[in-house]
Amino acid sequence: MNRVVLFFALAALPLGSCTDAEIFGRSAPGVNADRASFGGRVCTRDAVSEDLPLRLVIVADRADGPLFGSFDPAGERVSELSTFAQVALRNDATEMAVIGYASRSQRLAPMDGNFSQNLSELDAAIRSLALSQSCAAIDACRDYLEGLRAARALIEGDIAEARAGTRSLTQYAVVLVVAGPQEPISPSCRGEDDPQACQSAREVAAVEDLVGFVRDSGALGVKVHVLHFAADPDPAVNDQVGATLQRMAFAGSGTYRRLDNVGGLTVSDLTVFQERSPLRIKSLLAYNLNAAISEQGPRIDSDSDGIADEDELAQGTDPLLRDTDGDGIGDLIENLVRFDPLMLDEPAACRGIDLDDDRELDGLTDCEEALLGTSSNLADTDGDSIPDLVEVYALANFLDSDAEEDVDADGTNNGDELRQHSDPRSADLEAQLDFGYRYDLTDEGVVRDLLPLELQELTGLDDVIPSRGTTAGVGLLEYTLATNSLRWRDQADGEFGPAVMIPPEGGEIRLTSSSFLEEEGEDGRFIELTVDPARLPPRDVTEPLRIIFQIRQCLSYVVRNVKLMDTLAIEGRPAGENRILLFFSEATEERLQDPGPIRIAEIPVIFTPPAARIPADAVIPVMESEFVSPR
Repeated sequence: MNRVVLFFALAALPLGSCTDAEIFGRSAPGVNADRASFGGRVCTRDAVSEDLPLRLVIVADRADGPLFGSFDPAGERVSELSTFAQVALRNDATEMAVIGYASRSQRLAPMDGNFSQNLSELDAAIRSLALSQSCAAIDACRDYLEGLRAARALIEGDIAEARAGTRSLTQYAVVLVVAGPQEPISPSCRGEDDPQACQSAREVAAVEDLVGFVRDSGALGVKVHVLHFAADPDPAVNDQVGATLQRMAFAGSGTYRRLDNVGGLTVSDLTVFQERSPLRIKSLLAYNLNAAISEQGPRIDSDSDGIADEDELAQGTDPLLRDTDGDGIGDLIENLVRFDPLMLDEPAACRGIDLDDDRELDGLTDCEEALLGTSSNLADTDGDSIPDLVEVYALANFLDSDAEEDVDADGTNNGDELRQHSDPRSADLEAQLDFGYRYDLTDEGVVRDLLPLELQELTGLDDVIPSRGTTAGVGLLEYTLATNSLRWRDQADGEFGPAVMIPPEGGEIRLTSSSFLEEEGEDGRFIELTVDPARLPPRDVTEPLRIIFQIRQCLSYVVRNVKLMDTLAIEGRPAGENRILLFFSEATEERLQDPGPIRIAEIPVIFTPPAARIPADAVIPVMESEFVSPR
């Protein structure tokens, strides 16, 4: 059977200009038609504006004692936690869970599933934290390690059920609320010279294990925050507990907040716990699927299976089929795992796996990943910024991070060789000079753009663009039916600006706020938008417009000297077609060395020897919208 992999899936998606049908009408002879360049601008995703998933777990102390007596008899902390939940769930991508613990832990919400957006259920669970739980025995009152284990179980369940693309963009946060020392002390620590130090190490290790699990599972990351109510009447106990809790928060890349009186707690103290880690650029890499890497330079690979056509003919496999024997395993993969690519195989590792599944859309099916030992949840298993597909096809080490090593001792490390599309296993300096890809990269740094969120009632208003001087926050738009006019009020102003009449045919208009002065230009407070009168509501409407900062790191790039191959025609693809992939890797600041989400663009280019290619642009443009990821 013919395999349907990432690249066929990408071809079915709506892409930008460079894969639009009209570009295939442009063709012009060129001196170097067998070399192509690709350029554009791509930015990391903003966690808030793009609604990347956030899963919050509140793990709260319910142990009977000073917390319920002298420290917070009125349960103020519970009210603040309830308000925090309401604020957090305003974001559609945020879901929560609530766990209470004393001598044992108890999941309070949700009762079905791992996380929920059901505010009434979550609020009822938080309110129940006002009821204390008695000690199971002397020195067995407060087992927050059990609370962490319960939180981990929820996270494990959520990760197991999430699709690979969603998982790679999901951040988790645990808010551990503690009011005293861990009890009981682990039996393994009781015989130690310093039982408290031993116990503290175990508590930190529990956080480290959770962080490691989330990292290895392919999720975007986890933060463990600690809210410490210093409720013990002995200041020395509070200090000792605080020292361990600070170490736990540090191990979890989270925030430690100590309160010596509950009156100091506000919702603003808690909102830091829902902040997402911003994504940062990790790498950009180009790869021609139809140019098999060798020490002599690129060789024709018509079926994009990682084996050059002439090698396929020599070993008896079909250069027009990625999977010659039709058993669901590509010819190269069968060679690597010592199967026969000419005989059907049914490996035990692939039982129960759909042979066509490629959950992270990296070009290796889940079955092939199971055979190779790579992750079906991560496009870059070892986190070395070189996608698994590239390392597998180049016969490089795809399980260990070895990008900084120089296996062939030619003076160019493995990672740079693969970025150049050269062979990291042979001293191929001449091939590097002739065929090596050239990258011109400009890191634009962190870009903060004002972004208006979608309007719900004034649906006839589109393409809202705030000026540079507009205040981030919640402004107001007012539509008056009788006068067919609009007004705008910036959040920082006390009143609306002048009304602007809507032209009968609609179109672009500018709305200024009351403080706007013409000489301020872009530093003044105004918005520009497009109006479609036919879609405006048949009534007066005043609607809040929320404007947020979109925080992204952006990269401008040109990749040059990409060698094009004279490929054979295969089913559904013309002769001379080359499938160029651009891999854009992202990661959180805390995990730049770890595997992170990868977006992939595929750009088809048709090369007709000796001197024609389509598109014929000197630099073929790649739109940011062409970079896609599994969801």
